[in-house]
Amino acid sequence: MSTTNPDERERGLALRIRPVVFAAAILVQFLAPLLVLLAVVGVIPRDPGLIALHVGIWVVVGLATLFVSSNRSTYLLAAMALSYVAGLFLVIEVTTPGGMGLVGILFPVVGYGIAALVLVFSGLREAAMRRTRQIGVDTVATVMSAPVTGMVNYVTRQRLTLRFTDQQGVERFFRVGRTGGGYSTGDTIPIRYDPTRPWSKRGILVEGSGPTLFAAPR
Repeated sequence: MSTTNPDERERGLALRIRPVVFAAAILVQFLAPLLVLLAVVGVIPRDPGLIALHVGIWVVVGLATLFVSSNRSTYLLAAMALSYVAGLFLVIEVTTPGGMGLVGILFPVVGYGIAALVLVFSGLREAAMRRTRQIGVDTVATVMSAPVTGMVNYVTRQRLTLRFTDQQGVERFFRVGRTGGGYSTGDTIPIRYDPTRPWSKRGILVEGSGPTLFAAPR
């Protein structure tokens, strides 16, 4: 038993080390290319031990990033996972005798390329949500269908088809995934959308999209 709130203690630690961890999360993206470059020019040997070094550093930085992140964006997690795997294949290709052939060359290129695209989509999504929080219009969407698509940690996952009417009187439909909501056809859900781009799903915030959804300044 402790005389201090462990949540507050962890939160305080996370806030103190967050700048360093985020800087490390950016720098670690260049770890594999740097190791490969140093190995190719002969500064370091082409030793399979570089694979363990790559994995070890990534594991430490990845766990630290999860610890300090207040909002674990699916986009950013996917980008980091792709970058890690692409870099791992790159290191294996250079340090393993004979390499992996075409796979060892193409996979890193494709992996890094997709990771870059995911980051672009993440930036567009964040910009759209930020704009919606600032100038968005609040309304209510109706659940048109809510089929169960699977389970996440033994909790039901549903794919909701939602309908709402924008300021111009146009009915619009979009889909979102929700876990553990127990939604049924006919239920209503508060949403906020960008009135200048009501057709953009990227800019629609559904209740539960974030803690500041309806607390943002209007």
